Amino acid sequence: MIGRDNSEVLTAQDARTVVALDRQVTEARQVITQELQLTLPDGTLRTFLATKGPIFNAGRRDQRNLRDLAGYYRTQRDGNSPASERKPFSLPFQ
Repeated sequence: MIGRDNSEVLTAQDARTVVALDRQVTEARQVITQELQLTLPDGTLRTFLATKGPIFNAGRRDQRNLRDLAGYYRTQRDGNSPASERKPFSLPFQ
């Protein structure tokens, strides 16, 4: 979502949930994958498998050189949970 704020496209609660995930990624400095339930603009509740990770400046991984976060959200077209058997987990950033 380039150029938009979470609060512009999500409910207030969903925006807080996404910001909390961003904070987790920033603090852990590693990729985190988590299942999130978010409400679409039409009111439909959907489950997404969200994967987010940090982007660092030129090969440096300390907190000062955290440049941004990258993320990918996936949902199945039929509306079912994309990862109903999965639990939240994190992978070390390499």
